[in-house]
Amino acid sequence: MNTTSRAQLHTMLGHLLDSANTDTGTFDATQFWTFLHVLADGRGIADDLDIAAAAIFAIDGLPDDPDELFTKWQGAILLNVLERLNIKGEGSILPDSFHTASMLAHAHNLSGRKPALLDIFHGPD
Repeated sequence: MNTTSRAQLHTMLGHLLDSANTDTGTFDATQFWTFLHVLADGRGIADDLDIAAAAIFAIDGLPDDPDELFTKWQGAILLNVLERLNIKGEGSILPDSFHTASMLAHAHNLSGRKPALLDIFHGPD
């Protein structure tokens, strides 16, 4: 359970907004990510990612091999994190240098979802 109150979150958000560079509007990145971490902590965000990962296995079933399950579970969580970071499309929160579509395809394949997608990180099997 989180211990950060609504008032504390409002204060943190106020500090974050106040820290914006007056010329560019940019935030202090560390302060931004800290705020997101505190905001999400204990509020169901991690649970949502686990549920989304489990939904992938509800379709195809769980692998019997523990190592394969570990790899596919990590891939399923990564896929869902990337999908959420990409919710507005084209990476939105991610830098332009990050090729979101390639990483989504890679995470899709790591999770074991079918059909496999073109994956620039692994050649054909």
